[in-house]
Amino acid sequence: MKTTNIIFAVLLTAGLSIGTTAQQQKPTVQTVRIQKPSKIVKVTIPKKTSVRARPVRQTGTTTTVKKTENMCKPMDIRRTTDILRDRVGRSLKIQLDKDYGFIEIMGNKQNLNFGEYKINKAGHDWVYFLTDIKSQITRVDYKKNTFIMTISFEDEGSEIKGKCPGCRIGKDNRAPDINWKNPSLQILMKPVAHNNSFTFEIAQVNMGGKFDFNSMLDKFLPPIALYFQKKMEGTFKDHMQRVFNSDRVRQMLTETFKPELQRLGLAQVKKVDMSGEQIYLCNY
Repeated sequence: MKTTNIIFAVLLTAGLSIGTTAQQQKPTVQTVRIQKPSKIVKVTIPKKTSVRARPVRQTGTTTTVKKTENMCKPMDIRRTTDILRDRVGRSLKIQLDKDYGFIEIMGNKQNLNFGEYKINKAGHDWVYFLTDIKSQITRVDYKKNTFIMTISFEDEGSEIKGKCPGCRIGKDNRAPDINWKNPSLQILMKPVAHNNSFTFEIAQVNMGGKFDFNSMLDKFLPPIALYFQKKMEGTFKDHMQRVFNSDRVRQMLTETFKPELQRLGLAQVKKVDMSGEQIYLCNY
């Protein structure tokens, strides 16, 4: 019995050793339980917004910004006025005459034909004409976006002669002469773009002074003097617009201001604007 127990113990020990050895040699396997996935919900995550400064490509075309120095160059009104006075006004000569009238500006001379002005009246018509009225002083001012060139004329008695062609006696005496007291012309000008530069065009022409008859008839015939003044004013306006708006005079004014464009660094002018005390010369 004792021997049987010993043999059983030995066998039990050997079996445990064999089981342990077998258990150690068996590779370890990790078992992962995979569960059935639940419903997937798609969530959109917004991208992070960022602001980046993009370099501006320099090209020949510039974004239009009103009166920026890149597009428009300012020219002082006072400087413009001085140039008009010194280079244009001082060269201006005007002679008002029925047969020998002319206007000369910067050496460019053009004839002015004033002719005769007829006043229809009962009995015999009166005819009036200008006689040798010369300009003296030219002043240039600026007011309300307009350049005003005021031309003063000599005042020496009866500058406007009258005659009565149908009268048998006293043809030169029947129609009283007209005095033009404090005679002057006002030429209102505005700058405009012209030929890749700028020049000036006539906006309006006004006559200054007062017309009256050189006789006692002045008290009875003011409507005739006023009529004659209006007729002359219309003639002056036509002549001044024709001369100043001619291509030749416009080009001469353009050449006069060419050094100013070079000083401002402008190769061309496409638009002219005025604001305050500045003329803005724009290249777009």
